[in-house]
Amino acid sequence: MRPEDVAPEYLRCAREHDADGIARLFAEDAVRISFKGEVSDGHAAVLDWYVNRDFKQNYVWHMPDGSVHVPPPVGSPTVGTLTPSLPAIVDGNHVVIDIGVELNDGSRHRAIDLFTLDEDGRVSRLLVYHGPAL
Repeated sequence: MRPEDVAPEYLRCAREHDADGIARLFAEDAVRISFKGEVSDGHAAVLDWYVNRDFKQNYVWHMPDGSVHVPPPVGSPTVGTLTPSLPAIVDGNHVVIDIGVELNDGSRHRAIDLFTLDEDGRVSRLLVYHGPAL
């Protein structure tokens, strides 16, 4: 995958809870480090994190093109709003996404996702940064 395609595809997979898409994005030796310091080491662990944790939370997505994606009313309730800024920053094999987060309790912060890609264009490392309250 080309570096400039990683952010839009990652956001699509996250928004649509697309486990197969997430599996295609991440390398076999991928590492995901959450803003809490939780490490998912290896493809299976990263995929498990999305399927059994991230995909259990629903967000309303406000996309840069003005579209709004509201999840279907099944499973867990919507916990907040995500507003990614695109295009992502791409520098060689590094991709950065800036995401505005507003939770239902009214708290707001920015999240920064820092991706490192391997030679095949798959994500080998994802570091998630939780910014200060806004």
